[in-house]
Amino acid sequence: MFAPSAPKGLGVGAETTREVSIVVARDQRYEAVRSPSSEAAAAQSKQAASFLPPSTEETPLLPEMELPSINFPKHAGLVGAPSTLSARGSPQATTTFDYSNVLADAEARRAARAAQGNSVNMSLFGGPNAQGRSFVFVIDRSKSMGTSGLDALSDVAVELETALSHLEPVHRFTVIAYHHQPYYLDGRKLLPATEENKKRIAKFFRNLAAFGQTEHEMGLKAALFLNPDVVYLMTDGGLPALDKPKRDLIRREARRSGSTIHCIHFGTRPRPQDGHFMMLLAKENAGGYSYVRKQ
Repeated sequence: MFAPSAPKGLGVGAETTREVSIVVARDQRYEAVRSPSSEAAAAQSKQAASFLPPSTEETPLLPEMELPSINFPKHAGLVGAPSTLSARGSPQATTTFDYSNVLADAEARRAARAAQGNSVNMSLFGGPNAQGRSFVFVIDRSKSMGTSGLDALSDVAVELETALSHLEPVHRFTVIAYHHQPYYLDGRKLLPATEENKKRIAKFFRNLAAFGQTEHEMGLKAALFLNPDVVYLMTDGGLPALDKPKRDLIRREARRSGSTIHCIHFGTRPRPQDGHFMMLLAKENAGGYSYVRKQ
C-alpha cells in the first residue's frame, strides 16, 4: 500500500473534512419514430430478396466418397484393450525379471569353489568336523581373551597352525581378529593356503593386542562378505550377546554366501546350559558348537 502524497505547495498537516456536491448532467433528446407505409415495406423486402441465392425444392446431397483407411504400425505383442475394465487407477507397465545374471553368478561361484580342489575336514579343539574348501577364522580379540583374561588367543594360535597344515595351496583361508573393528591377516580377501601364508599366522598373533569391546555381529559380517564355505567363530561369548534379530540377519547372510558357522566357546565355568546364543548361532547355520574350559 502507498500513502497518499500531499499536493505540491501544501504542507502536510491535519486533514480537513469538507462536504462535496457532485452534479451529473444528462442530455436527453427524443425523436419520433415513424413506421413505413405498406408500399415502402414491400419494396424494401423485394430489394433484399434479390441478394439471396435462388431457392430449390430439395437440398442437394454431397456425393458419396470413400475415405482413406488408417494404417496403424504393426507392433509385436500389441493387443486391444477389453471393452470393459473392472480395475481402477493408472495402467502400469509390467516387466519380467531376468534371472540369468543371478543364475550365472551362482554358477560362477560354484565353479570357483570346485576349482579349489577337494573339500577337507577340519576340527578345532576336538570339536565337530567342518567340511569345505575355504575357511575364515573369526577371533575375538577383546580384553577378556588376552593374557589379562582367559589367555585364549595363544591357544588359538597353536590350534590354527596345526589345522592349517592339512590344507593344500588350492584351498583358501584367512583370519579376522575383531573387537569393535576387524583386523585382517592380509587385507579383505581369502588367501591361498601356501606354506608362506600359513607361516604368517604366528607373527599375526604375536602382534595382536587384546583390548576393546566385543562386536560379534561386525566380525561375522566381515567374514561372510568373503563367501567362504566355513566360518569359525572363537570367543568367550561376552556381552553384547547376539539376539534373535541379529542372528536372523546373520543367517540370511550365511545363506546368501553358502557358508556354515561353527562356534568355539571359551570359558572358566562349566559348560553353559542349552540356549546360549553361540549354541543357537551354530544350530541356525548348520554348524557345530564346542566349549573349551580354561583352568
